[in-house]
This record gives sequence, structure tokens and C-alpha cells, in this order.
Amino acid sequence: MINLLPPSEKELLVQDEKRKPIIIFGFLISAFFVFLSLILFAINVEVETNLEAQKVVFQMEEERLNTQQVTDLKRKISSANKELLVLDSFYQKKVNLVDVIEKISQLLPPNVSLTNFSYQETGFKMTLSGFALTREELVEFKEKLEKEGSFQEISFPASNWVKPREIKFNLTLKLKNEN
Repeated sequence: MINLLPPSEKELLVQDEKRKPIIIFGFLISAFFVFLSLILFAINVEVETNLEAQKVVFQMEEERLNTQQVTDLKRKISSANKELLVLDSFYQKKVNLVDVIEKISQLLPPNVSLTNFSYQETGFKMTLSGFALTREELVEFKEKLEKEGSFQEISFPASNWVKPREIKFNLTLKLKNEN
């Protein structure tokens, strides 16, 4: 068979032949995504329906469990919570000695050290013993304690101030009850 078409028409036919698979492939992909969307939509509807059914079952089960046993359990829990609140308020009134000792250690000048401490829970009284290299550093420590708002009734015996150097000191103070 003789092809009498001009070359430009022949080229158009060849291009059309090349475009057909691309168009078919694009159509197939579009159809795939449409079907995929429909499947996902159906799954979504099914899941939502099951979820609603589960909610209804849950509400019915919740109503069934709302019996005398549940109210007794709630009463016991309420009683336990009240006891825990009493215990918590008791522990809140306790002094945290770690925090107190940390505050005191932060107030210590470089050449002042503590060698002993004791704490009396009644009255929140604390007795400290230590060593200061100079009287000036001991005065600095006393002033820092007085400026700190957590302590009151700070008392250094007069014997602490006799020696100008290498002082073994004692002091008593009372913790402010912040509760």
C-alpha cells in the first residue's frame, strides 16, 4: 500500500500513536485513584459506623456498671483521698532539713566551715558548730544569716568573738515556720 500523505501529516499520525499510550496510561491512573478514593471512603464509612456502635455499647456498659458497688468504691476512694490530704498536710508542716542545710552552706564565706549541727523539731531550733579562719569572716557569716529570711533568733555566744583568728564557733538559730 502506498502512503500518499504529506510528511507533516505522517508526523502527526506518528505523534498521535505516541500519545495514545500516554493518554491510556493517564486514564488508567485516574481510574485507579477514583476507585482507591471510593474504597477509602467505604472504609471510612465502615469505621465510623463501627465507632458509633462501640460508643453505644460503651454507654450501655457504663450504665450497667453504675450500681451500688461503684458508689461504694467511690465512697472508699473519697475516704482514702481525705486520709491522703491529712497525711499531705502533715508532711507539708515538716521542715526539709536538706533545703535548710543547703541554704546555710550557700551563705558560708570561703574560709568558714561547719563541723556539727543539730536540730530540735519542737521549736524549729538548730545548733551549728564550725570553724572560721578570721573574725571578719565569722561576722560576714552572721550578717548573711540575718539577711536570709528563713532564720530568726540567731545567737552567737560572746566566746565566739574573743579570738581574732582560728575561731571555733557555736550558734543557735530558729527556723521560720513558713507553713
